Amino acid sequence: MQLSIVLSPKTPNKLWMFLSCSTVLLILLTTTAGRQWAKFRVPTGESSTVGGDFSIYYTAGKVARQAGDRRLYYPTRGEEKPSARNLLDRVDPETPWGQTAKASGFKATDRFMAPPFTAIMMEPLALLSPGLSLLLWRLASMSMLIVALYFILQLLEAESSWPIALMASAGVAFSFFPFTETLYQGQIDALSLLLWSLGAYFVHKQQPVSSALSFALATMLKVNPAMVCAVFLIRRQWRWLAAYIFWVGAFLGIGIWHLGWQNHLLWARNVLPVISCGVPYFASKSLPTLVVNIYLHTVPLETANLPAIPMALCWFNKGLSFALYGGTLLYFWKKNKAATDLVYELVVMALVILLISPESFRHHYLVAVLPLLYLWMRSRFGTGKSAVLHWASLAFLTLAIGTVFPDYLITQIRNPLLDLSLSALVPAATLLLVYSSIVVYPIKPAVSPGQVADEIVVAPGPEARLTA
Repeated sequence: MQLSIVLSPKTPNKLWMFLSCSTVLLILLTTTAGRQWAKFRVPTGESSTVGGDFSIYYTAGKVARQAGDRRLYYPTRGEEKPSARNLLDRVDPETPWGQTAKASGFKATDRFMAPPFTAIMMEPLALLSPGLSLLLWRLASMSMLIVALYFILQLLEAESSWPIALMASAGVAFSFFPFTETLYQGQIDALSLLLWSLGAYFVHKQQPVSSALSFALATMLKVNPAMVCAVFLIRRQWRWLAAYIFWVGAFLGIGIWHLGWQNHLLWARNVLPVISCGVPYFASKSLPTLVVNIYLHTVPLETANLPAIPMALCWFNKGLSFALYGGTLLYFWKKNKAATDLVYELVVMALVILLISPESFRHHYLVAVLPLLYLWMRSRFGTGKSAVLHWASLAFLTLAIGTVFPDYLITQIRNPLLDLSLSALVPAATLLLVYSSIVVYPIKPAVSPGQVADEIVVAPGPEARLTA
């Protein structure tokens, strides 16, 4: 019997190199062109360097740390039922929230819709002036993005190539449109990406308590990360689940102690049910939003005067999202009954959650950096037609999410059919990548150059082959 060793190529496939480098180049070129187009569209003498979201977070931090009235939510009063429209309206400037915003230098702010604990996280920013806070927050977001990229690369254990990969991925990530919008809006998505990456990294290092802490904190900023609990449930990761419940309970206790029961009841009773139906708006890229846009036969450009969503349509969206979510979990379980590929399942689940969330605005897709970078790097040693199909889907999704020109066309060419087709681009690309990742081309861990494979498969006949 003869043993032969089959190792992965010492260099990535040439087609992978071409497609990945071409994708990087297109991201950089389209970002540069987009910035120039944005400058061209701004009238002479005007400038727009700050989005409206930062004022919401800053005011929330101010309200959370002040004495007296700490109310964060102002749902519609009277007989009118809350809807996506009035949740996106601006807060009355005569309210305590409006007075705090005005004292901070903002004429008005939109409504705060994040979980209450987010306001506590924003308190340090409220200690400084708005301008200085925004500058420091943008610098912190850049730093968190780089740290997240580092931990994503560490998931692949590419010790010999991670410095070059980190520099290259950072250059692309800084030009990635969801990150550009995150900086512009002053959003918290870089922190969400970092927490997701840390959660997966600690699972890889078999540190369930630390992983649960990361996902619990991400849940307190945006509730959707709680859906990863089902992955750990089907994998019987009881220690992780116990730690997650403990951390969420601890953070919730801190929030109630600091902000009171009323804020938490208002968010759970008046805010969460409404945003769970989807928001018809061109900047939201989730599947429920697309369904609502199709129902309305248009893609709204403004958040003012949005129509109320019928309850039947709301339940249809919830059922569709649950079907995709449950179907993905079922496929994971039927494909592999053991928890041997938990990190990969968490990576894919990040895309599934973005797709089925009621609202996934463009900046929320910064979390997609985790699956995109992970899948690009993990597929670099692939061969065959299935590998080519996977690379093509990666390139398509990266460009679909990382560029903003389809939205420019939506705002400039008001054709219902074209607008709906363009608004479907990101959800369709995300669904395609999820499908290709778990069905068409389920990537197996590659053997790094110079490493010895760890599984012996004895085949019938005179020789056995040592394969990865």
